[in-house]
Amino acid sequence: MTSTIPPLKPSLESSPWVQVHRNTLKEIVTVLKFDVHGNATMLRMRRADVLKMTQQAAAALGGSPHAAKQPSDGTPVGPSITGRLPTPSHPHGLSVSDAQMVHMRDLRKLDYAFVESYEPSIVVRKQAILINADPIRSVIMRDCCLMFVPDTNHALVDLLKQNFHDTHGEDDDNQMAFEFRFLANDFERMAPIVNSSLERLASAQMSSGELETLRTLKNAMNEFESQVNGLRRVLMEILDNEVDLHLLYLTQVQAESLLEVYLQDIHNTKTKVALMLHRIQNTESVVMLKMDAVRNYLLTADMLFTLIMVCMTFGMFVTAAFGMNLTSGLEQTQGAFVAVLAITVLCAVVSVYVGIAFFRKRGVII
Repeated sequence: MTSTIPPLKPSLESSPWVQVHRNTLKEIVTVLKFDVHGNATMLRMRRADVLKMTQQAAAALGGSPHAAKQPSDGTPVGPSITGRLPTPSHPHGLSVSDAQMVHMRDLRKLDYAFVESYEPSIVVRKQAILINADPIRSVIMRDCCLMFVPDTNHALVDLLKQNFHDTHGEDDDNQMAFEFRFLANDFERMAPIVNSSLERLASAQMSSGELETLRTLKNAMNEFESQVNGLRRVLMEILDNEVDLHLLYLTQVQAESLLEVYLQDIHNTKTKVALMLHRIQNTESVVMLKMDAVRNYLLTADMLFTLIMVCMTFGMFVTAAFGMNLTSGLEQTQGAFVAVLAITVLCAVVSVYVGIAFFRKRGVII
């Protein structure tokens, strides 16, 4: 059922704030709009139009908790036994949330042109929930949702349309309030990214030639761990804040149970990420040990060749000594050449053997 949205007061266009920020308000953003039936529409809107839409959604219900009726005996209405704030009633049986209206600074935090932060946040405003959890940047209202996308051809557009349509078709989700059904779709959108990353890391076969791949995967997991910790922190802050939790009830009181489930899922994902990072660190240690072993092997081979060259240098010294143009008396001796050659080669071989045995005894050569 689509509610009639009354127009804003004309004074809004001529307000001093709008006059000062007129150039900023005219900037265009790409928005994917979902209605309560799961139908998606790609729009090009000014941020001022998005701001008006959220303010109209808040003004459509009117009233505030301060306008709640007091009991006839004059007793003030206070928090319930469970600690929840009193929820004033709406003529159509819907609850009315009270909070600040959406401000331009809130929309600016969702715009890709202004903010590229990966820090997740869930901001509650009057009849609107603003979610910033990359790649999800959305404004959720009672009867529609505005999803900020980088461009019309982004891969996120088709995935959101398909996932939201599948989620909307389930019977259990049809019994859930629209804003929480879309919250579920937001988190389900991120689940395949998490699972594919974990599977890719788990199936990766590391070797000594894949240190760059290991570094890339480790950086990606560290970034994802930061996002998971941010989402966990945001959910815990909302669950610990009675006022924000109350303001999440745009239509039905189901936020706390839903967020508790999300918190448990985030905790499980955090555990998986921690285990995967530990496995990456272990794999990195194994690869480094292999590299150290190869380096030690090369050093050993270099030392052996150096030892052989030293021994051959001794033979070259003997050869140079006999090659001088001086008379030694051995020129006419039978068998002198063969004897000198044999002794020189034997000394070189024995020197190499003794050197290897010495270094092996010292543990230099394994």
